[in-house]
Amino acid sequence: MRLLPALFLSLLAIPRFAFAAWTIVPYDPASGAGWSPSLRMGPGPFVDASVPNIAYWSPGSGFHYYDGVSTQSANPPLAASGPPDQLLLIKYGEAALALVEGGKPWIAEATLDSDHPAQNTLTIAHQENGAWVGEPMGQTLGLLSIDYDFDTGKLHLFHQTSAGMVYAWRQGGTWHSEPFESTTAFGVLELDPAGNPALAYVTSGRLYYATRVGNGWQSVLVDGASNPGVPALAFNGTGRPRILYGHSTGVGPGDYFLRYAYETNGAWTTEPIAVAGGSVYDYDLAMLGDVPYIAFQDSVAATFGTRGPGGWTVEDIDPQTPYGQYPTIVIDDAYRPIIAYQAAGFGARYAIGSQIVGVSPTAPPRLQLTASSAVPAPRGASIALTADAPRASAARLTAFDVSGRTIGAAHRVALEAGPNRLAWQTPSRPGLAFLRLVTDKGEVATVRVVIL
Repeated sequence: MRLLPALFLSLLAIPRFAFAAWTIVPYDPASGAGWSPSLRMGPGPFVDASVPNIAYWSPGSGFHYYDGVSTQSANPPLAASGPPDQLLLIKYGEAALALVEGGKPWIAEATLDSDHPAQNTLTIAHQENGAWVGEPMGQTLGLLSIDYDFDTGKLHLFHQTSAGMVYAWRQGGTWHSEPFESTTAFGVLELDPAGNPALAYVTSGRLYYATRVGNGWQSVLVDGASNPGVPALAFNGTGRPRILYGHSTGVGPGDYFLRYAYETNGAWTTEPIAVAGGSVYDYDLAMLGDVPYIAFQDSVAATFGTRGPGGWTVEDIDPQTPYGQYPTIVIDDAYRPIIAYQAAGFGARYAIGSQIVGVSPTAPPRLQLTASSAVPAPRGASIALTADAPRASAARLTAFDVSGRTIGAAHRVALEAGPNRLAWQTPSRPGLAFLRLVTDKGEVATVRVVIL
């Protein structure tokens, strides 16, 4: 999650570990690069793994996209009426990334100037025929969230404007939008495991969780007494919502903390996270099973934390830079935490942690795809496949030959948690085929089939 307003949090002491086994990847070393990174795992080269995909903003050069291999400019052409030096006038940019079918990036791009908020603009950028194009979305104050539902082909967008929060969706090439809450509201959108939009938001100093019901929203109070900051929202292995947020009791300076909220059978429980280090400005949340993993910026270093049987613990991930700004975190399909951040003075980086083991008996297994029919398989035959999925999700099954070209049409499938039976029709020509299953959660599995 990208947090534009710097939320200053004082911290209480809990265990902090020395630098652990983190691999640091400088994907854009230009000084100042990597503001507001938005990280998702997506299909990379033809391997059985997903790779980090990151959209971000850099002063003077605008928006960029990293596909796991290289970085490219992601600035659509300026509108004919726009000033030619528009990039130089932007005081800040915010990016939010969604990956649609085929792993193609769609980026919500906000150009922001706090001195002239009426001139702030939101553009949805994507690629057509190798070039970036933009769809203008009007005025914005940022706090962007964008997500894609593989099952319906719908993009979902949530952002703040001078008139309040706005929820929008794109389907069939057309954007639709509706206002949400008042001018004082701010929040974040995520799709739940069934593909339904959900919100964690703050209005009138209270934290709420909302789900889409029909053409409206159903909201429940999460925390009414903490004066919360911008929340981060994620879902556990059974699809239950979890929220990370900052809060203040209003007593005075130094009374800001992190809190974690979790829902069980319709009831919300909140707990403080006391973290050593001085101050926290930005934070994000990811889940593996029912275990939360957090990333945040503090005055010591870019920091990673989790909650175990003994409570919350944290560790520094990058000793070279004193600040890991705008951190965003995911857990990849190899059970590793990956954190993208802007390293003060060193550009854009992401850090890969060690494989998580023994996190919880409810932690989901990695996505697996196996051929349950006898192989080699004859030409023109239907073979049975088994997909063991860690959670319910939408997915796409695509076949490739040894050169990487697709074989036939891709198939959209809905996976339930656990084993799923699938079928694939072999082509009329013999050879080697690779069947690749990619879920909307960025999980990837591949199986090889020999065709006689």
